[in-house]
Amino acid sequence: PCLKMGKIEQVRTDEQMPFTFDSSLGTLRMPDGSIRFFETDLGTKPYYFLYRGTPEDPLAEREGTFEIDYNGYADNWPSGIWVMGIVEHAGIWIGVCHREHFLHFGEENPNARVFNFYIGFAISQDAGLHWKYIGDVCSNVKNNCGIEPNMGGCPTLKVGKWLQFFFNDYQRSGKRYISSARCDLDECAAALKKGILPRVFKYTRDNQFNTDAQLGVGTMIIPESDTPGYDAHSNAAYCAPLKKYLITVQTHGLGKLLMYQSDDA
Repeated sequence: PCLKMGKIEQVRTDEQMPFTFDSSLGTLRMPDGSIRFFETDLGTKPYYFLYRGTPEDPLAEREGTFEIDYNGYADNWPSGIWVMGIVEHAGIWIGVCHREHFLHFGEENPNARVFNFYIGFAISQDAGLHWKYIGDVCSNVKNNCGIEPNMGGCPTLKVGKWLQFFFNDYQRSGKRYISSARCDLDECAAALKKGILPRVFKYTRDNQFNTDAQLGVGTMIIPESDTPGYDAHSNAAYCAPLKKYLITVQTHGLGKLLMYQSDDA
């Protein structure tokens, strides 16, 4: 079988949107076949919007808001946490989160905000209504300015026994590309229930995940993703009819949304 893309259809105009998009919608399919959609908009209050709908109408029914316990991590605006990749396992929901830690305004340009960026895990035990952020599990090497660059993220997949997610990684030279990290799902769920973090490793080479996700540098896993503008602020899924893993990559100013497929993620 092959995948055929239909024509782009506008679901809602900007004026009809209840929030401003700053990431892909976090999604998880519910037992009745509907999808629960999570969106973060730190430009408004409340920050966290919760909807239930379908791919054709993702915002069909507003369920209200969801909440995040920052668990001692910076919550001074514009610092924030985005719940993006969601996996249900062992009776809990695991949230793979993009976190931005506001540091200060730029010295040369007082209007320029300076952040460090991380990916971390949160846990929900009530189907996504309340989350507790457990901590950071993945980061980048610091650049020449001492800043940990934007990781984007977090396309998330269940791959066998693994929870695997994708992000923007950087070499010490400043070269950027898309890489991946993973952890054991059972170990992850057990750790989060105890309020601690599992071991997470970045992909290096030869299909090995063996470098510490907070201290190491990963290997490019999406072809051509070292092209300027390629960004893993996107989503991923498994397509059963194709028996393929699919991931989208957006390109900022290039104005494209790309899709890649893989047999093994």
